[in-house]
Amino acid sequence: MNPKFLVSFAAITAVLIIAAAWSLTSRYGDVGTGIGTDPVFPGLADKVNDISEIVVQTNAETLTIKQGDK
Repeated sequence: MNPKFLVSFAAITAVLIIAAAWSLTSRYGDVGTGIGTDPVFPGLADKVNDISEIVVQTNAETLTIKQGDK
């Protein structure tokens, strides 16, 4: 392997690495979470001490959380 080939191979490899890095950062650089800044339950913070029961329901299951002495 002669030195000219080795230098050419190294230069081509460096260019390809830089191009791949640029491609990835331009594609995935500004990925958002998709989560908005608006509250899910507006006004809940003001009424949280008045809540005595929370019910979460799906098609198959129901989860009930009730306030007790503790």
